[in-house]
Parts: sequence; structure tokens; C-alpha cells
Amino acid sequence: MYATLRRTALVLLASVSLGVTPVLVAAPATALPSYSTSPVVRWSQPDPHPTVVNLRYARHAGFDRVVVDLDGKATGYRVRYVDTLRYDGSGDRVPLPGTRFIEVLLRPAQAHDDDGRSRYRGPTLKRLWFPSLRGVALTGDFEGVVSFGLATDRRAPFRVFRLSQPNRLVIDIAH
Repeated sequence: MYATLRRTALVLLASVSLGVTPVLVAAPATALPSYSTSPVVRWSQPDPHPTVVNLRYARHAGFDRVVVDLDGKATGYRVRYVDTLRYDGSGDRVPLPGTRFIEVLLRPAQAHDDDGRSRYRGPTLKRLWFPSLRGVALTGDFEGVVSFGLATDRRAPFRVFRLSQPNRLVIDIAH
């Protein structure tokens, strides 16, 4: 980064000393995916499997954001609307407010260590009153799959993308 700034400064100085008016062009920002209500699927097979250690959420101008923090490599995922949220294993309904639900499935992944102790420190069931997001829940950690449920009041468009260093999965739900 320092080298790029130094080159830019040298080009500007040379342009001015030659009597040329410099024109600065901004580098394009990394494009984010567009919002949609369609399922988003991206499978990968990292080895070893990453550990899901946290889920965070925040309200922003124009969208509500959910971030899943990983310890390890980025993993595959599926994010989609479902009719109801159910806990893995028991099949019991997840008691979140809302009328529309987004299922977030990470595979392969785990939220526990090799001795079966949970490494996940985020919310297991949290009601929210954000413009779009009404609640979040950890719905499963079983056989290499970690799943979450997100509750909304309408079928709001969402976008999904990864961030790295550290690895995270981000879901933005439009207002």
C-alpha cells in the first residue's frame, strides 16, 4: 500500500512540474453481490473443517447484517428462505417472531471441539426488533453441519458474501 501511495505521489508531482493537470481516477471497489430472495449456494470442502465461533448482528442504513465468525478456512454454505425454522435433531419449531425465515447452513463446519465441548459463544436464541431482522437462532451443530435461522416479517431480499482475515460469512437483509 505504501509503495502504491508513493508512486501516486511521484506521478502527481511530475505532472504538476510539467504543467499537466493530473486527473485522478478512483480504483473500483470490490463489488458486492446484488440483493435477491433466491437461494445462495456455494459449496467447498476445506480440510480441516472450520469451527463456527460466533454470530453477530447489527442494524445499518438500508440493511440489517448478520456475521458468522469462523475459526479456520472458509466453508461452503446455503442461504435460503424456508417455511418454518426447526431445530436439527428434535425437529422442534424454533420460537422466533416473524412470518418469513431464512435458513443459513454451513457445511462442512462444527461449533464444538474434538471433545464435544461447544466453542460457539454467540446467541442461541435472540429476539430482535430491527427493521428487517426479527431474531436469530443457532438451530444445529451435527455431523459436520452448523445451521442458523434468521426471522423476518417479510420476504426481504438478501445478499451473501465472504470476508477473510479472519474468515466470516456475511448476510445482509434489505430494509
